Amino acid sequence: MSFRPQREKLAGPLGVRIAALVASCSAVGCSDPSSLPDAPEIGAESPSSAICAGSSFSMVEGLHLPKPVHYLAWDYSGSPSEEAGRICESAEEVAACGAALAAIRADATTNVAAVTHYNDYHVYTRHDEVGPLVSADEVLEFLGRIDTANEAAVVLQAKYGVRAGCGKVSVVDDGYLTAPGFLSRQVGPISDCWTQEFFAVHVSYDGTTSERLSSTWSAGCIGRRPAVLLEGAASDPRLVVGSHFARAAELELAAVAAFAELEHALASHGAPSRLLERCRAARREEIRHAALMTELALRHGSAPEAVRFAPQARWTVLELALENAREGTSRELFGAAVAAWQARTAASADTRACFAEVARDEAAHAQLSLDLAAWFSQRLSRANRALVDDERERSFQELDRELAEPVDDQVVEVAGMPSASRAQQLLRAVRAALT
Repeated sequence: MSFRPQREKLAGPLGVRIAALVASCSAVGCSDPSSLPDAPEIGAESPSSAICAGSSFSMVEGLHLPKPVHYLAWDYSGSPSEEAGRICESAEEVAACGAALAAIRADATTNVAAVTHYNDYHVYTRHDEVGPLVSADEVLEFLGRIDTANEAAVVLQAKYGVRAGCGKVSVVDDGYLTAPGFLSRQVGPISDCWTQEFFAVHVSYDGTTSERLSSTWSAGCIGRRPAVLLEGAASDPRLVVGSHFARAAELELAAVAAFAELEHALASHGAPSRLLERCRAARREEIRHAALMTELALRHGSAPEAVRFAPQARWTVLELALENAREGTSRELFGAAVAAWQARTAASADTRACFAEVARDEAAHAQLSLDLAAWFSQRLSRANRALVDDERERSFQELDRELAEPVDDQVVEVAGMPSASRAQQLLRAVRAALT
C-alpha cells in the first residue's frame, strides 16, 4: 500500500487535524467526538469558587456571562492555549462557523500585531455567531458585570497582558484586588541609580482598574560586580524538568543535522526543488526550536550537551524511504501531536506559547514526511513499498513500548507532557485518525 491514498484522506491542513484530535483527547480521553453528549453553555451560571488552570486563573472557565457561549478559547498567536466547550455547538451552518473560526486564527497567525499587542486574544462561538475579543473594551462588553475572580483575571490579562496566579486575586468590598507587586514600574535610567515601584491592581465591578502603590526597591548603585558571578546551584526538583527540556533541545539540534542530511540525499536523487526548500525551512525551524528549548532548560537549571552524530555517506531511495517511515511518518507525526498537547497543558502561558509554535512547525514537518513518502512510493517496487509499510508499523510498535515508561509528575505538570497512559491513548488515536 502506498502513502498517496492516505494523504488524500487528510481533511484540511494536517496541523488542524492534529489540533482537533488533541483537543478531543485531552477533554475526554480520546473518545469519538461525535459520540459526546451536548456541551453545556459556558458562563450560564455564576461559579461558587475560582477555577485555576495550572498555577494561574483559568481564562475560559469560572465566568458568568450576560450572553453564554458554546465555545470559548484563549488563543496565543493563532493557537488555543486554553479552551472550553465544543466548537460551533448548536450551529445550523457548522461548516461556515468552523471556517469563520479558522479564518480568525489564520489572521492571528500571519498578522499577530494586528490582532493584539500582547499576541493573545479570546475567541468564541455562540450558535452560528463567531467572534474574536481583541480589545479590552470588547472583553469588558463580553464579560458584563465583573462578578467572579476569574473575570477579574481576564480583565487584568486584557488590560495589562499579565496573567494572575491562583490565589493572587482577592474579593474586596468594591471589587477585586491583586496581591501586592502584581505590576512594577522602573523610575530613572537603567544606566544610573533607579527605583522599582511595585503596585497592586484593583478591578471594580464595571471593569475599571486602578493601581495602588505597595512598595519600592532601589538598585543600580550597588558597586562593581566580579567578572565571574556564580549562580547558586539549582534545586533537585528543578533539575528534573530542566533535564527534560535540555534533552528536548538536544533532539531539536539533532533534527537540524537530520534535515540537512535529508536535503543532501534527496538532491542526489533528483528530488523536486519544492521538497528541498521544505527541508531547508524545516532546518531553520528546528534551529529556532532548539533555542526555545534551551531557554526553557536554562530557566529550570539545566543546559543541553553538544550533539554528535555520524553522517551516512550515501542513501538509496529505499533507505531514504525506510528512514522516513521510522522517523517521519511515525515519530515525527506523533511528536507534532505531543507538542500540540503541551501547547494546551503546560503550566505557564509562555511555555504553552513555545509549544504552540513548535506544534505548528512539527505538523508541517509531518506533512513533509507524508509528501516524501508519496514521492518515494512512486520510485519503489511493490515489494519495497511493503517493506516501508512494515518498517512504519515496527516504528509505531516500538514507540508504543517506549511510551509505557512512566513520566515524572513534575514533567507532566510543568512541561505538559502526557502521562504514560495518556501518551499511549494519543498514539492510538493518531494512528487511527491520521494514518
